[in-house]
Amino acid sequence: MLKEHYLIEDYSTVLDTVENLFNSTMKAVNMAENAEFSTKNDVLAEMNHALETLKSLNKKKIDRDIDGQAWAYISRQTYV
Repeated sequence: MLKEHYLIEDYSTVLDTVENLFNSTMKAVNMAENAEFSTKNDVLAEMNHALETLKSLNKKKIDRDIDGQAWAYISRQTYV
């Protein structure tokens, strides 16, 4: 599943980021359970940062795939 959305070279960053997102989500659950929302903005910032990192790594994969397809097309057209 990861290989469909992220580059192999980015797996360690992806896994670390998913772990950070999980930890932030657990903080949000604890806040809800305890009705203690004083750190809400910090937790939301952590979650947003993790999601933006994953989004950027996914875009990197998409861009690389598109570049590869474009080069393959150009090669086929050039050497036909």
